[in-house]
Amino acid sequence: MMTSPATHEELITFLNEHDRFGLNEADLFIFSQGTMPAVDYKNKNVLLESKGEIALSPNGHGGMLEAFVASGCLQDAEQRGLSQLFYGQIDNPLLNVCDPILVGYHLLAESELTTQVVKKHDPLEKVGNVVELNGRTQIIEYSDLPDSIARNRDENGDLRLWAGNLAVHVFQMDFLKRMAADKNALPFHRAKKKVTFVDDEGSLVEPETENAIKFERFIFDLLPAARNALVVEAAKKDAFAPVKNASGADSPETAREGMVHQAAELLRNAGARVDDVVVEVNPLWALDSEEASRKIQPGLHVTRPTYFH
Repeated sequence: MMTSPATHEELITFLNEHDRFGLNEADLFIFSQGTMPAVDYKNKNVLLESKGEIALSPNGHGGMLEAFVASGCLQDAEQRGLSQLFYGQIDNPLLNVCDPILVGYHLLAESELTTQVVKKHDPLEKVGNVVELNGRTQIIEYSDLPDSIARNRDENGDLRLWAGNLAVHVFQMDFLKRMAADKNALPFHRAKKKVTFVDDEGSLVEPETENAIKFERFIFDLLPAARNALVVEAAKKDAFAPVKNASGADSPETAREGMVHQAAELLRNAGARVDDVVVEVNPLWALDSEEASRKIQPGLHVTRPTYFH
């Protein structure tokens, strides 16, 4: 589990207080990603967080590669005899950890890096765009893609760039190890963000608009270097309900709706009748409908909010 320096200790405390949600301590390796200085957007000076501290920000999910080695996590994985690694990010509660279909296609294709996608419904949706360029699979982040190209459609009216990246991947361990040996394997991307800083008078400033450049690496930039890179599509209702906003689209509210819908479908496919009520299925109780069918009572009719655990 990768954290950032700002959340590292807090997350460790939280997980320990909750007994790591059933995981043995030896089976949960927690490491922190690196940081990069934030730079003023106008004058390109390094910003200060306080009078004596540089404003630092996490170096992107691509920071996983360097931190994975530096923390000893790579060595730990090798000692455990792991040959494949499943990767997913935490802002998507519909993430199917170690999705057997995704992992299965990855193994059948002998792919070094497989990524999961969903069909975009909005051309300007804030997801990376999976494309093929000069015979190599790669991802263009939405912030790097001109709107005019994102809106481009084919003769049938479908988006040309339709495959949205979910930040869900399967890596061959040997591939990660090879890429980690190359310090230039992942380029830095610039992201314009709001960063609180100390001005020339020593006063703390909380900007109302984006004022700084952050430097981030993206783990998906490894795709062009992977042999047999593979892209596997999933249905959005089954795989993607991101939490990016406080309200409205892609918010906790819509994520909750997606989780409830997914749980209800799992139960219905297991043979239960489920009314229009809130249901939740703990993955430790059942990972799929087949497992749930062995645990529910025949003829089960769910008429009230229920948590299956």
